[in-house]
Amino acid sequence: MSKHLKVIVLFSLLILTQFVGCKKITELKNKGIPTVIKGNVSDNFKGMPIEGFKVTLGKSLPCFKNFMSADCGGEVASVTTDKNGNYVINFDHQLNENESYYLYFFQYPYTSQSKDPVKFTAGQQNITDIDAWIPVKLRLNLDIKNNKVYPLIVGINYQNNYNYGTDFIYEKDIKKTLEVRARPNSEVSIDFWYNENYNFGNPIRHLKSVKHTTDLKEITELNFEVDCSKF
Repeated sequence: MSKHLKVIVLFSLLILTQFVGCKKITELKNKGIPTVIKGNVSDNFKGMPIEGFKVTLGKSLPCFKNFMSADCGGEVASVTTDKNGNYVINFDHQLNENESYYLYFFQYPYTSQSKDPVKFTAGQQNITDIDAWIPVKLRLNLDIKNNKVYPLIVGINYQNNYNYGTDFIYEKDIKKTLEVRARPNSEVSIDFWYNENYNFGNPIRHLKSVKHTTDLKEITELNFEVDCSKF
């Protein structure tokens, strides 16, 4: 074999090796990096795991529709917890620019939250434990008087948040029963308030707040006389 031909063969082999190497790298990149998200879902108030709780891994993909930004993402994988409350999601981690993962773990009638920030570190086992509980109910038997600056607003305050919404009462004098949800085994306040001068840029909040400690009973019945002229 001539020297010139040997050079051509060696050069061809070098190009082929580089092509195969690049192809393997590209294939690995396209496939993504094997990654795991796992954890436990439990009701810490009752001290028990939750079986059959759905946990979903999703991917957010930005796109444009009708000249407006939209999310074209969707579900990557979905699992349910076993009898011990454990779940495992195996997936190939691959993100392009402006893409991100999210973990969806909300299932009626539970309220749920992750114990720690959710992480999606590629190539690792990411642990996300979840607290989930069923809210208790407070049945409020109300005797409303002098509700002249309506609406009278009723809400269960936990750490300065009305997580389960509020109710509005417009009647001046009425006996009424509300059934509201609350976090179990927690210090909350049952708030009644109305806003004076609300439409004039300088509202004044008139508040009546009653401290209450919830327990694990499904329904607790409470009676209140609420005279709006006294607060």
